[in-house]
Amino acid sequence: MQQRLIRRTGHTSLTAWLFIVVALSVTIAVTFFLFQVVPAALVPVSAVPSNVADSFNPLGPGVHARIVAGGIQVERRLPALSFSLGSGQVLDPRLPAGPFDAEFVVRFNPGRVRRARLGAEIQGATLSIERRGKVLLTTGVDTVGPVMTDEPVFLPGREVTFTYRIRRTGDGPVRLQALWRPDNASTDLPLPSDGGGLLSGPAEVGYALLQRLNCVACHRSTDAALQARLAVTPAPLLGNVGSRVRPGWLRGWLDDPAGTKPDVAMPALFGGVAGAADQIDDLTHFLVALGGPIVDDLEPPSAALAETGNMFYHRVGCVACHGPLDAGAETHGRSPAAGDWTPLGPLARKTTVAALAAFLKDPVHVRPSGRMPSMGLTGLEAKAISAFLIRHDRASSGTPDPSTFTPDAARVTRGRKLFAARGCANCHEMGPDVQPVEITLQATALERLGTAPGGCLAADPPPGVPVFGLDDGDRAAIGAFLQTLGAWRSADAPILDLAADITRFSCTRCHDFHGVGGPPAAVDRYFVTNTEVDAGDEGRLPPALGGVGARLTPLWLETVLSDAGIARPYMATRMPQFGESNVARLAPLLAAAAGASVPATARDDGPSVDDQVAEIGRRLTGANGFNCIQCHSIAGRASTNLPGPDLVDMPERLRYGFFSQWMHDPRQLRPGTRMPTFFYGGRSGLQELDGNADDQIAAIWGYLSQGGHLALPDGLADPGDFQVEVLDEPVVLRTFMKETGGRAIACGFPERIHFAFDAGRCRVVQVWTGRFLNAAGVWAARGGSETDPDQPPVWMNPGTDVISLPVSASDTTPSYRFRGYRFDTLRRPTFQYEVTAGDAVVHVGESPVPVWTDGRPSLQRRFELEGPPGHQYIVHAAGHRFLDTGEAADEPIERNLDGNGTARFTLELTW
Repeated sequence: MQQRLIRRTGHTSLTAWLFIVVALSVTIAVTFFLFQVVPAALVPVSAVPSNVADSFNPLGPGVHARIVAGGIQVERRLPALSFSLGSGQVLDPRLPAGPFDAEFVVRFNPGRVRRARLGAEIQGATLSIERRGKVLLTTGVDTVGPVMTDEPVFLPGREVTFTYRIRRTGDGPVRLQALWRPDNASTDLPLPSDGGGLLSGPAEVGYALLQRLNCVACHRSTDAALQARLAVTPAPLLGNVGSRVRPGWLRGWLDDPAGTKPDVAMPALFGGVAGAADQIDDLTHFLVALGGPIVDDLEPPSAALAETGNMFYHRVGCVACHGPLDAGAETHGRSPAAGDWTPLGPLARKTTVAALAAFLKDPVHVRPSGRMPSMGLTGLEAKAISAFLIRHDRASSGTPDPSTFTPDAARVTRGRKLFAARGCANCHEMGPDVQPVEITLQATALERLGTAPGGCLAADPPPGVPVFGLDDGDRAAIGAFLQTLGAWRSADAPILDLAADITRFSCTRCHDFHGVGGPPAAVDRYFVTNTEVDAGDEGRLPPALGGVGARLTPLWLETVLSDAGIARPYMATRMPQFGESNVARLAPLLAAAAGASVPATARDDGPSVDDQVAEIGRRLTGANGFNCIQCHSIAGRASTNLPGPDLVDMPERLRYGFFSQWMHDPRQLRPGTRMPTFFYGGRSGLQELDGNADDQIAAIWGYLSQGGHLALPDGLADPGDFQVEVLDEPVVLRTFMKETGGRAIACGFPERIHFAFDAGRCRVVQVWTGRFLNAAGVWAARGGSETDPDQPPVWMNPGTDVISLPVSASDTTPSYRFRGYRFDTLRRPTFQYEVTAGDAVVHVGESPVPVWTDGRPSLQRRFELEGPPGHQYIVHAAGHRFLDTGEAADEPIERNLDGNGTARFTLELTW
């Protein structure tokens, strides 16, 4: 009986489960249709022209938008629900400017948040927020500013979906920034989204490709506005190209650009062309004659200089685009594990250390597109990185063959004509002071190209047609753009323009943009600080770009983009400078994408407070208030602990809305930040202004808005307190100096002539006059920072050792060992060190003494040498002369120790 019951029960359960599964499947399908498809429709799909509407994937990443304007509906993706538009601007170039209706579907995972109020910053449009067909909030067209639901909304612990609908009734400014306020937050915060790609669909990818490949240089658009937006990547200037590259490399480049350096915009022009070799030679002669031939240098770069370059390459930011090249790199090249690095190509075959260093100092001068930006390198840094790159390349490719190239006049003439006929002049200008080459190649206009896969887009282009090395995805994307080109109604689409610019400048190699990009694991470890900073990742990694236009003022964005503005000087990685003309529109585009106020002002003045309230802000900032000075400098006065951004710059850098959000709840805005939270429930523990958070934040802002001459907060020492004054006798200070290094010995004299001695290399490195040093770098806070003169040096050591010894073939350079210093009766130091070469050791005593003669300053350096009798030594001191004979020591001078193994002489340095 029991066995029959078991069998019968099992049969019944199977039938029941099958019925339940079928019922659930039907229910899920119907629910999905009702809640995902039906509410999303704004107009019948049949009313949308087939060449305009894109496919709509409601389950993909990003904010999904349906927008209707002028009877046209388009669907696209946004990385976040925020935007601002001015008159004539559109969310999508396929739409006409003016009124529109839009629906935005936002999905995100709220994490541990279970209840939150929802809303938005809104201007110039009506707004409704819905969830599963239920309206949570509505506004009228006159609403300006933040609006939030009256009551919190329940959020399950999984992905949630909300629909924002807006209606723009005119062509005036309109903006939207979706907000939420979790129950545990003190202020309204930007609504998160699940991110998404930069470019919305294949047509926009094609748009960015046309920019990168500069297609409109030949296929000009009949629309002037579109032409201007696509012609943003001019090719390198060639007016002096012959002085920059080797002829052998140039010939190979013209023959096979992609084979010489993968992933280049330069097409192959001579595939299948009869007489291609002769034409390439003619072009080579013409180009080499432009400023060339290059001054060749086949000597291997200095190993020591290359090692310095290795350090700079991996610290200043080169590694982010070109990948790790040091011995500890896990991966190299363009492998998926390492990232899609921009290849460097065969640099040793291409150029010399000197030519590459000149290029790295100012790349935009040669490549006006800015795709290779300036990294703000000094002459030494540029030369060191060049030595490293060429030495690194030679390790695998060997030493290039010596060049004996001489341009032939007849071939130069033919090459110039060919330069025009083959379309080179369409892309390449000569630059200033060089006769331009007339453009003779006229190609089909962009709008008349059609979508047939021919010409440059052919999988196998016919002879004479440029070959760009496009893959199937590239051709499909360009084809998609050309297909939609006829439907474009406006070229002023800030969201697209920003995505294209971020793509063009490779911003996401360093910056995260709404979940896209940021340093991959292979290079993350190279992002470091120049000094000790207890700021976690936000102290070493570049900030996220998502929403940055609502955080920073346009003035500061322009300063960062065009004038190397720095808020975190301790960060080793530098902000690239792409050229002012190339980034002129980036600041307003970032503001538009963040939903910032329209029009964006140059500075956000925030609330106005009187002097009494500003004084309260000063007290709140100080040691007896929130103690901001523990981590932040103020008006150049160092913090009492570790370095952080200067607070006096905040009103110039930050929009007040973001400053208030940040002060209210920093960890909601940036999880993991070291910035503490001072306010809970809209109040702080301090009694000023009744503890009201908004009032206290406004008071601090008012205080900081007073600028660089504001009264210092309590507890912050004036750096003048650390000024080392030299009175009646010399002062010797062991410290860390930028040019001298970590073993610097700074020596100040009453004569107001001072110098720094490097105990590592045993030489004077720099001389300056006037005030001695401000020792805040070693005495304030935890110390460990640079201590440098306030004024520029009057003399810098060019890198030579005054005393040297001959070396054998097995030695490369003499070695130096510092033995300390002693004082004479006037407390002037004498530095003692040893110079060793092979078995020979020479002991040196050096006493630098400042001297004034008839109002003329000098540094007299008195040397006493002791070593093997008769042994040779070498004196080399740029800018010096022997005091007894007047003989210059700018070039190495060989001398010998006397029969007792000693030598005494004085070198005089004047300026």
